Amino acid sequence: MSTSNKPTCNHNGRNNIKCQNLRLGDTMFCYLKSHHPDATVYQKTVDKQYQNYLANTIDHSNFSIQDVVGDGACLYRCFVVHLLYNLSSLKEVDKAFYDDLLNNLNEFFRLKLLDPSIQVESWDENTYKIHIKDLIEQRMIEVNYLFINKLAKMMQSLLKKWLVAHKDLNIEDLGGFTIEDLIQNCHDINVEQYNYLYEIFAGENDFVYVKNDDAASESTSTSTTTSATTEEIGVEVEDENGQYKKLYIPDRWGSTSEIYAFSGVFNSRINIYVIKRFDKKLAEMTDGKKLVNSARIKLYQRVELRTSENTFAKELNLLLVEKKGFSHYQYLEQH
Repeated sequence: MSTSNKPTCNHNGRNNIKCQNLRLGDTMFCYLKSHHPDATVYQKTVDKQYQNYLANTIDHSNFSIQDVVGDGACLYRCFVVHLLYNLSSLKEVDKAFYDDLLNNLNEFFRLKLLDPSIQVESWDENTYKIHIKDLIEQRMIEVNYLFINKLAKMMQSLLKKWLVAHKDLNIEDLGGFTIEDLIQNCHDINVEQYNYLYEIFAGENDFVYVKNDDAASESTSTSTTTSATTEEIGVEVEDENGQYKKLYIPDRWGSTSEIYAFSGVFNSRINIYVIKRFDKKLAEMTDGKKLVNSARIKLYQRVELRTSENTFAKELNLLLVEKKGFSHYQYLEQH
């Protein structure tokens, strides 16, 4: 039985029992064709439902999907991918971060290509794209993986510092929520706790081993900085000799608060999409899991927190999917 406020089907079945399915479109009956007294009206409604689905979604072939390593740092890696693909735009918006990123790129490619004279800024556009595309797509090659992680760690730190510094900033499109409210809502910790916890890179292990003798002092030391993290860190495992204990660290995954931070730091519009499909049986749009067959993408959220007149030239497009039971971000490069 449906709990929606939408009216239910007018069809009465055996023993005059009323159907409890929701009505289809503007009709008085549900998705079951046999419950419709007029087959023509039914088919027109189904066609209209499908056209509405097409009108409210986008063909995913308009984008190239760039996946990133799937852990708590996936959002930060997507941010890095966007900046690497749009380095010239970054220079116009945040020269300091551009210089830092460029220095890291020069160091990386000099070592990888065994050429100490490399200056990435002197590459033509095509050469730059070839090398960057290889870096991003071959993400599991160790040297590439470690370098992207280094940049993602820089990004996490940058966004954390911005959020803490702007904790009293009101966000109009969230009904006047402050950054501090947003952090609390997204991560269930306050700003001080967030500032402490998010200094640890999200791509690192969610646990550390400490000696048994040090476990109590480690917990005490942590609690003097933030009581919330101590409550969430639990002693889990002892080794065979009882010399070490395993302490779990809370997740540091990226969320809506970090998305607003990226928009604020780089003056960028961010579009977040989700997968949708048309369920032919129900004749309606439903959530999809994979971009296969007739699945399309739909705008789920748009974030735009402008803090200066210099805007990032290219919008950031993200795809939010479910991967192994967890939310996962993928980068969408528009054709």
